[in-house]
Amino acid sequence: MSEAPRLKRVLRRLAEGVVTRFRNDSRRWAQMLDGLDPEIFVALLDPRGLVLEANATALRLAGLPRERLIGQPVWEAPWTLDLPASRLQWRQLVQRAAAGDSVREDLQIRLPDGQVRTVDLHLRAEPDRRGRPRYLIPSARDVTEERQNRDALSEHLRRHRFHLGNTSMAVIEWDARLRIRDWSASAEAMFGWTRAEALDRSASELGLLAESERGNRQRWLRDLYSANEILSPVLCRCRRRDGSELLVETHRSLLRDGAGQIVSLLSFSQDVSAREQSLRDLRASEARYHGVFDQATVGVALLDAQGRWLQVNRSLCKIVGYDEAELLRLDFQSITHPEDLAKDVDLANRVLAGEIPGYQMEKRYLRRDGSLVWVLLHVGRIDATAELPVCFVSVIEDISARKAAERRLQALQISLEKQVGERTQQLRLSATASEQRNVELAQVAETTGLLAGARDVDEAMRIVGRSCRTLFPLADAALYLATEAPDRLQLREHWGNGPRPAENLLADHCWGLRRGHEHRVEEPGDPLRCRHHGGGEDGDDRAHSCLPLMALGERLGLLSLSWRAGAGWAPDPVLLRSLAEQIGLAIGNVRLREELRRQAQHDPLTGLLNRRQLDEHLRQRGGEYQRSGRGCSLLLLDLDYFKTINDRFGHEAGDRVLQEAAALFRRCARVEEAVFRLGGEEFVMVLATEDPGEAERAAERIRAEMQTLRVSRRGQILPAVTVSIGIACLPGDSPDVHKLVNLADEALYAAKHGGRNRAQRYDRLSRPPELPQARRS
Repeated sequence: MSEAPRLKRVLRRLAEGVVTRFRNDSRRWAQMLDGLDPEIFVALLDPRGLVLEANATALRLAGLPRERLIGQPVWEAPWTLDLPASRLQWRQLVQRAAAGDSVREDLQIRLPDGQVRTVDLHLRAEPDRRGRPRYLIPSARDVTEERQNRDALSEHLRRHRFHLGNTSMAVIEWDARLRIRDWSASAEAMFGWTRAEALDRSASELGLLAESERGNRQRWLRDLYSANEILSPVLCRCRRRDGSELLVETHRSLLRDGAGQIVSLLSFSQDVSAREQSLRDLRASEARYHGVFDQATVGVALLDAQGRWLQVNRSLCKIVGYDEAELLRLDFQSITHPEDLAKDVDLANRVLAGEIPGYQMEKRYLRRDGSLVWVLLHVGRIDATAELPVCFVSVIEDISARKAAERRLQALQISLEKQVGERTQQLRLSATASEQRNVELAQVAETTGLLAGARDVDEAMRIVGRSCRTLFPLADAALYLATEAPDRLQLREHWGNGPRPAENLLADHCWGLRRGHEHRVEEPGDPLRCRHHGGGEDGDDRAHSCLPLMALGERLGLLSLSWRAGAGWAPDPVLLRSLAEQIGLAIGNVRLREELRRQAQHDPLTGLLNRRQLDEHLRQRGGEYQRSGRGCSLLLLDLDYFKTINDRFGHEAGDRVLQEAAALFRRCARVEEAVFRLGGEEFVMVLATEDPGEAERAAERIRAEMQTLRVSRRGQILPAVTVSIGIACLPGDSPDVHKLVNLADEALYAAKHGGRNRAQRYDRLSRPPELPQARRS
C-alpha cells in the first residue's frame, strides 16, 4: 500500500483527536476568526501545521467546505497543491514558527478560478503556559496589485536614474519651493556637488548663482507661477563648489498635477563659458586693433632735408608743448638742446649720405615753457621720388619718466644702502634686550637681503608674507599696493586666520594713508578706527595698525595689521615701522628695475625686440653653433621708398606702415625664430635654418606677402610698400655669427641697387659707389 494515503489517514486521525481535545475552543475560535476583516485570510494551525480552524475568506480561497479543510496539513490545501515552491515554503515557514520565530514573507497561492495571486503571509506561534507552541496562527492579505505597482515604480525609477546618469546636460529636478529633488551625474560634474549633498537644498544654500545673479531666484518664482509647461531659456552666471564661475544656458519645463498645481520644475543646463569667452576675446581684439589704428601713443613727425617740421601728430605736440601751427613754423634744430645738437645733425647727414639707414639716440628738447624733456629719437630716411624730395621720418618717445626713474633709482639705491646700514646697526644694538628680539632682528635682516634680490613685485610680496607670518604670528595682516588710480590700492598679499580683506581699498578710508605715517588704534571704542577695520556702523573690537609704504616721498602701498585687543600681545612699533620702511624701499627699487628692463628690451613703436636683444640673440646662436654645429640664417629687411609714405601721408601713416610690416614679419616667423627692429624701417629676422635655399624661399615668401599688404589710415588705403631683403647664412657665408649682419647688409645694399623689391643672398658683391653727402640738417 502506498505511504501517502496511509500518512493522510494518520494525519486525519491526529487532527480528529486534536479537534476533540479542543472541541470547546473550536466554536470560540471560529466566531473570532469570522469576525475579522473579510479581506484577510486567517487560520488556526497546530504546531505540526494541521488546520484546526479557518475563517470564511480562507475557506473561499480553498474552495472547500470547512469539514474537508480541517485536519489537513496547510501545505496540502488546494491553494498551494499545484505550486511546489509554495508548498515547500509553507513547510519551512511552519517549522520556523514552531521553533519560536515570527515570520513574514510573500507567498504565491492559486485561487479556485485558476488565478495565481501574491499574499503577504504573517505566521506566529501562540505559546502555552510552558512556553511551547500551542497554536500557529497564519494571517495573509492579497497584495498582488500592490507588488505589481511597486515593481512598476522601481522600473520607472530605474529608467529615470539611467537618463539622469547618462545625459550630457546637467539635469536638476526642483520642487515648487525651488529646492532640489533630483540631481544628475552631469550636474555633479558641472557644479562639483554630489547628489547626496545637493538633495533638498536650494540654489542659494549651495551657492550655485554668482553674486551678480542673486536676484534671479525671484524671477524664477515669477516664471513658475505665470508660465505654462515650457519656460523660455535663461543665460546666467553660476558658481562651482570650488568658487570658480561659469556661464550656463538653462532650458526649463514645468510638471503640473491634474488640478494645475506645480509638482516640479525640470532644468536642463549646459556650460557655455568657452563660447562666451571666445566672443569676448574677439570683441577685445577688435577694440585693441581700432585703438592702435586710430591713435599713436608716441610722437611722430615728418621733416625735410633741412630739418623743418612738415607734419606732426598730437602726441609730439604734447611732448614739446607747442601746438601744431607753431611747431610747423620751426625746425628741429631750434628746439634741440645745444649739447645734443651736434650729434643729432651729424647722424642726420650720415643718413642723407646713405652711410646708415637710420639712427636712434636719446636727446633733450626745449619745451615751449623753457623746461627740458628727455626723448628717445628714432630717425629714418624716406628717399626722394619724382613728386617729393628726400625727407626724414622721426618717432619721438617721451622718456622723461624713465630718466627720472633712473635718477630716483640711483638715489634710492644710495638711500637704501644707507638706511639698511643704519637700520641694521640699530637692530643689532637693540638685539641685546632679549632673545626674541634677536630672532626678530635676524628675520628683518634676512628679509631686507631677500627684498634687495627680488626679481619682481610678486616675488617681493611672497618674501614679505613669509617674514610677517614669522614676526607677527598672532596678527591678521594685509599688504596693499598702489594702482594707476591715485586714490585706490589693490590687495597683493594677506595672512592670518581672519576673513579675507577687501580686494580694493580707497585711500580715504584709511587714517594711515591720509596722515602719511603709522596710525594705531588699540581701544575698541576709538572713534578714529579706519573704515576697512570696522570703522563704520558695524564696529570691530580688534586693535589695528596701518603703516603707509613710502619711498623717496612717494606712496607705494599700505601694510595693515589687526590683532585681538587685551590678549597680552601687540606688534612692536619700532619693528613694525622698520619693516614697513624696508618693504617700501624694496618695492620702489623692484618697480624701477622692472620698468627699466622693459624699456631697454623692446622697441616702443612696433613691440619688436631691439638692437641690444639682437646682439644677445646672435651670441646665443653662436654658442649653439659651437656646441651642436647647428647654423642659422639672417634676413636684413628694409622697406622700399618708405620716405614716400611719410612725405605724402604724414608721420602717422608711416608709423602705421611700420607697425603693419612688423606684424607681417612676426606672422611669417616660426615659433623658434625671432624678429628685431634695428631702427627706422630696417628689421632683422633670424631663421632656424642654415640651408641657403630654404632661407631664400622664406625671404621670397616675405617679399611676396609684403607686396600684397595694404594699410589703411582713417579710411584711406595707403600705397603698397615693398621690401628689399639681404640674406646671410651661418656657416655657409661665414662661420662667425657676429659678421652675419654686415654680410646681410652688403647683400641688402646690392638688392637696393638692383632695383629694390627683391631678396639677395650675400655673394661678395662689390659695394656701389658712395652716395654724395646730404645737406646737414
